[in-house]
Amino acid sequence: MAEQFADHHLNIPRLSILGTDNSDLFHPQAASKDSQAQLPKEMSKHPGFARVFKPGKLTFGLIAPFKGYPDTPIPDVFDLGETARLAEKAGFAALWIRDVPFYDPRFGDVRQGLDPFVTLGYLAAKTKKIALGTAGIIAPLREPIHIAKAAATTLV
Repeated sequence: MAEQFADHHLNIPRLSILGTDNSDLFHPQAASKDSQAQLPKEMSKHPGFARVFKPGKLTFGLIAPFKGYPDTPIPDVFDLGETARLAEKAGFAALWIRDVPFYDPRFGDVRQGLDPFVTLGYLAAKTKKIALGTAGIIAPLREPIHIAKAAATTLV
């Protein structure tokens, strides 16, 4: 992991994640033409994964609530579905939902305070091809089998 590229002035380390050299993510010149072939074929063929992780390309996504709310710690999400449609139409690769179970005034931000799996189901009904995912689930507050069941249900 500490091995460096020949371009020492760039100081970019080689990265190995799950036994796969992922250096090309940070050093496009090192990417091979068939870098997608290194992925398990189930992942490389998955439409959402392929939309977000394009070899040699940078993609962008949004994290809910998808727009600013400078005057309050609680966002207005009345148009969450329409904003998701606009993001998809604009070419964003993904929409991410966070699990925020309560408001902490010391943190000052509720962000997306709706249930993440219900929200993902709603967004799946409002969009066609944009990748949907969670940017964080508060696992200790949820039974693991319910997390798995809810995640699998949003894929249906």
